[in-house]
Amino acid sequence: MRIVLLFLMLCSTILPLSAQDDMKQLDMQVIRDFFNAVHASKVSAADIVQQFMFVEDKENIRGTAHFIDSHLRKRDEMVCPCIDCQNCMIIFDADHPFRIVSLLDHPGEDTLFQNKIPEVKKNIYLIILRGQIYQYVLMKDGKIASVFYIKKGSDDSADFLLF
Repeated sequence: MRIVLLFLMLCSTILPLSAQDDMKQLDMQVIRDFFNAVHASKVSAADIVQQFMFVEDKENIRGTAHFIDSHLRKRDEMVCPCIDCQNCMIIFDADHPFRIVSLLDHPGEDTLFQNKIPEVKKNIYLIILRGQIYQYVLMKDGKIASVFYIKKGSDDSADFLLF
């Protein structure tokens, strides 16, 4: 009886961890596909929004598509402050592969989002190139909720602006 109980306890902790890992992998694939669609394809911004973005207010779909065309595709330094990587274009260069990691799995000393509660932190991903963070991405329900954040005050923290 003890063995059965021990087995059930182990399964109840392992299965949720496996589901969390699966969700992370799906989120990371969405992020990779999103940046590929934005920078390396001719997919319309409206289609990108429909496929990859979480837009809470459906009235904001047109504005979000405009944001993609006017900021992300034009490599706006305010959105993608990637001085060394031509504003994220280099992440598609095979000579400089990038990594996508969960904020919770990142061993670095990132302080921008460290004051967020764990429920929020688990939805934040980082694009890392050559050991440096080049972009933050907030996910919600398997879609991108934001790639745009603002630093606040002198406490070196930030908040995402949602679409």
